[in-house]
Amino acid sequence: DTATTDVLKDPVCGMTVTEESKYHEEFKGKTYFFCSDKCQSKFHSSPVQYIAKPATTTADAHTQHHQTTQSVNDASTTGTTIYTCPMHPEIRQDHPGNCPKCGMTLEPLIPELEEDENPELRDFRR
Repeated sequence: DTATTDVLKDPVCGMTVTEESKYHEEFKGKTYFFCSDKCQSKFHSSPVQYIAKPATTTADAHTQHHQTTQSVNDASTTGTTIYTCPMHPEIRQDHPGNCPKCGMTLEPLIPELEEDENPELRDFRR
């Protein structure tokens, strides 16, 4: 038997899933498949939020990872704290909150350490 399983994307996190996933839900006549019960629960709470936007692909996430490094540098030069989603680094804002894509709490980007020697750190070195 050479039945093939269609490869699908979880609409919440963008992970690859199959129709064999035990996590699935029907909405407006279409069945959506999820990687976990958490993603299914998020979708169930607000399905329109997730079907309106295409899921991020792995290639997009890789590119965004490199862009995050630049945004850390931007935050350190402006003195403003930038908040971002660990799973969706393209989401950036100047105040705390939740990611509009997955609902995770946004985390502050941490600027690079200063190049100057820290006198307190020097006291601890022996």
